[in-house]
Amino acid sequence: MKKRWLMSLLLLLASLVLADKEARIQVTGNRVSLRSAPELNSVLLGRAMNGDLMTLQDSSNPDWFGVRAPESVDVWVNQEFVENNKVMTETLNIRSGPSLNHGVIGVASQDDILTFRGQNGEWIRIAPTKETVVWISRKYSKQVGTPTATNVVVSVDPIAKFKETEVPVPPNNPTVKKEKVLPVKQITTVVQPEVNAVMIAVSEAITSPGELNPDPDKTQGELLQFSGRLKSATGKLFKLVNENRGNAIICYVRGNAEQMKLYENGLLTLTGKTFWAINLDAPILVPVKLKAYPIIQ
Repeated sequence: MKKRWLMSLLLLLASLVLADKEARIQVTGNRVSLRSAPELNSVLLGRAMNGDLMTLQDSSNPDWFGVRAPESVDVWVNQEFVENNKVMTETLNIRSGPSLNHGVIGVASQDDILTFRGQNGEWIRIAPTKETVVWISRKYSKQVGTPTATNVVVSVDPIAKFKETEVPVPPNNPTVKKEKVLPVKQITTVVQPEVNAVMIAVSEAITSPGELNPDPDKTQGELLQFSGRLKSATGKLFKLVNENRGNAIICYVRGNAEQMKLYENGLLTLTGKTFWAINLDAPILVPVKLKAYPIIQ
């Protein structure tokens, strides 16, 4: 009895530690499927057992949890971009199987060392990286612990620096050509929001007939990339527009307002999680990567 009580106490303390540090997903069924996408017909990558704990990576889907892939899962990369198990390109897609027809479930970065497990033609089977996400049904799992609001750094691509140069204009009338670039700064955000939180935040920031609801026919939380000129929409919300099409809205941008303000009116390429609302004319982007282009005056 004493031993059982001590074990219960240790489990309780462990759960409290998890609650303080990060959110975990606990499996509540037996041999629960781990899939490559939040869909029943997606690739089956492994199984989880009752009581297993996994790190929560994505909670944007109402029916599935995105979790860090366990070590038991095998994933694949193209050998063309790997040399001596080291990644030789800036980013390398990790796929659920050995072909381009298999979906991307994670990434590896340049100089990462991959754990080799086998080969199939031009494809290498490896252990998953920390950025590899698999999906488990919420019917057979539950969240334990709440992620703290630790800052997540949104990377900003470096911008080439420009100098002032004298440009001679006949007859001997030099002028100074000035080229100015946007400052390179880090943009921070908090733990990735759930889809309903995004809908509420955006509906409060724009003029809409009521609360925005997620579009059930669209994939929510997908990592996509958009390019355009950044404009203020209203309040803390921004938008990317296409100047060649009468400033048509490409996407709404929900990021750190103060820091996004630094790039207002600039030409940007933004990468981030994309959310779709019913009756909204463009998707909503929560940025994770920003590339700014120089403004020349």
